[in-house]
Amino acid sequence: MPKEIFCRRCGEPLKIRPEDIVADKVTCDKCGDELIFSENEELFGVSYKLVKTISKQFFKKDEEEDVDENAEPVRPPTSRIELENQPDTLILRIPPRGFKPGDVFLSFFVFIWCSFMVMWNIIGIVQGEWMMLVFGIFHDAVGLGLLTLLLWSWYGREEIAILGDTFTHKKTVFGIGRKKTFPVSQVDDVEIAFAGRVNNQPVKGLFLMLGSKKRRIVRNGTYAEIRWLRAELLKFFQPLW
Repeated sequence: MPKEIFCRRCGEPLKIRPEDIVADKVTCDKCGDELIFSENEELFGVSYKLVKTISKQFFKKDEEEDVDENAEPVRPPTSRIELENQPDTLILRIPPRGFKPGDVFLSFFVFIWCSFMVMWNIIGIVQGEWMMLVFGIFHDAVGLGLLTLLLWSWYGREEIAILGDTFTHKKTVFGIGRKKTFPVSQVDDVEIAFAGRVNNQPVKGLFLMLGSKKRRIVRNGTYAEIRWLRAELLKFFQPLW
């Protein structure tokens, strides 16, 4: 089974990404030559048709490509976000994102990781091997963090309430969460900025600018939704600034 695929023109190893497989071609970073994939051939010893089917589950085109940046931000027709806007009051309720095909790999990885750590800790307790338990603390924390990330994506709810001079940001999963409250006067701006990568694709998020700090909100919103909500928040805050 070949470990690498090389450019036919310059011989440089090709970096094949999920989006390349979905597009049926990969471009050499060095010379720009293109390699076109065929469903009748193999990729890394596996049927290319199978590789492409799997890649489609994990690759999601950046939502910015489907949004006209020059168009006025409006509420997406499919949005489930609840907005209540009255004088001196603005309330946003962001529902859970739910399960998506791109979560399959991470879900499987988290299941294997957490299952292994449960067995590791049981063995350590039964055999009285306390060094095993101490050694596993870091790995337990990693598994708990990944599990929390998944649960937040599937079941996490977010609520933003601006009532008079008070701004409240609440995040919960199964009714358990945390709440942050601060004066509305601390909000200097509302911006859309880079928030990380998902499946190697850049993701933008909505941020409140609080002096030298910033706080991300509407984590489960799509790009079209955060453009719309930024416009609504700016409209609300403008008279206060």
